[in-house]
Amino acid sequence: MSGGAPAHPARPTDFSISFNQKQRLFAFKSLLSAKLYEDKILLINSESIDYGKTRYLAELLNPVKLDKVLMVTGFDRNREFDLAQNAIDRLSVYSPQEFSLKHLLKNDFLIFTKEGLSDFENVFESRQANLYRNKKLPRQPLPYDEHLENYQAREEKKIDKYDHGIIKTILEAEETEEDSKPLHLYTPALKGYLRDLEEFQQNASKESV
Repeated sequence: MSGGAPAHPARPTDFSISFNQKQRLFAFKSLLSAKLYEDKILLINSESIDYGKTRYLAELLNPVKLDKVLMVTGFDRNREFDLAQNAIDRLSVYSPQEFSLKHLLKNDFLIFTKEGLSDFENVFESRQANLYRNKKLPRQPLPYDEHLENYQAREEKKIDKYDHGIIKTILEAEETEEDSKPLHLYTPALKGYLRDLEEFQQNASKESV
């Protein structure tokens, strides 16, 4: 075509499929179950090592040969281990909060430390509970919140002052004796209607007798 470019050029087709959070969590559980069935999930007491040497850590990974290994540790990671694992390409290390579905798909073996598994259970449970809670209200504090970057600032930004200060206060208030008392009607028109209705019912009962 002489003189310029086409008005509507061909575009590559996007075949990607987006998943919501509920589907991601279900896929996460399914993949973990598959890894467990294949005996590709290992549990160790701790990631702590005595020497921060890559060669020392590489020898500990020899049983899994050349497979890619994903390790989930607690939030407070051993310093010597951090120094040793940086130079091992086939080893990926994440905290429970960083551990995601993408990491699980890209690695062959999954290793949990005892602390990492406990923290991950708390993180996963909070993600499931987060699906059904009111996003305008802050969630209950969890043990690992202090390890999350800018957690407090993000939660305060989500707070709706009206919901938090008024609605939440009403919902959490304990029932008092005043709540169990009958309502008092002060509208004159409504009082007159109820009075007329009562007289009508009394007359009707007398006539039936």
